[in-house]
Amino acid sequence: MYQPPQRTRPIVAIINTAQETIELLQELLADEGIDTVSAYVTEFKRGERSLEDFFAEHQPDAVMYDIALPYVQNWRFFREQVLARQFLPETRIILTTTNRSVLEVLVGPTPVFELVGRPYDLANILAAVKQAACGAPE
Repeated sequence: MYQPPQRTRPIVAIINTAQETIELLQELLADEGIDTVSAYVTEFKRGERSLEDFFAEHQPDAVMYDIALPYVQNWRFFREQVLARQFLPETRIILTTTNRSVLEVLVGPTPVFELVGRPYDLANILAAVKQAACGAPE
């Protein structure tokens, strides 16, 4: 029976709204020995891709998911399509947003691992990802 090779590097899924942000995060994480897969939030919202299939295919150790404007609508989508359906029960989720204070009010108590606002402090992003994906101390 075929056994897939064991991963030696963690995988982080970057689901964002902006290509330049995805590219920046991919480069930052690659420099730290972390593999990435990426997708655009709109692909899932429009039904062009399936979140369940994406997560099943890539089995990421952590997910960076961007909650953009309109915050209420995008938080609701994330909550209903990712958290409620529990595609990733063992995966740590890092939320990114342009307005952390607004999202903190919306999110309230949640199983999300970390909430990071923009402009990004790349050291904080890296620490959160390492903790979530690798179990490394912050």
